[in-house]
Amino acid sequence: MCVRPARPVEMPEVALPPHPNQTHRKGGLFPPTRAVAVIDILVEPLSASSVGFKFQLSQKIPQWLPRWAVQSILHQGIANIFTAMQRTAVAMSSDPASAHAALARDPAYQPTANWLRAKFDAFLARQHARHSNGHSDEA
Repeated sequence: MCVRPARPVEMPEVALPPHPNQTHRKGGLFPPTRAVAVIDILVEPLSASSVGFKFQLSQKIPQWLPRWAVQSILHQGIANIFTAMQRTAVAMSSDPASAHAALARDPAYQPTANWLRAKFDAFLARQHARHSNGHSDEA
């Protein structure tokens, strides 16, 4: 997953939604804002029931900001991304008419879907082979 800055001036034909917290919070220590950052995120399956996240952030962080604050912000961001992905997956499986499910069925998306499916199938095959050979992720 690659996250890049989205600026309205670069996409005049697209109406960016308001920040999700804009209607709830004003001001504070971390006021709602859209970060101008470049973030690369790898979501890696670790087992049949767990994933790992690795990310790289290209953003100048003020020297005065404590490391714990940066870690907290990044962890919350990753948690928000995972929650949104989980919510979308559930919506796709329970509502075939959802926008994401429709996209997955679109013929133009099929090369991407096939590429992803091959990755998932290979992972599941490795997991099946490990479990049928007596290996366990519980150890």
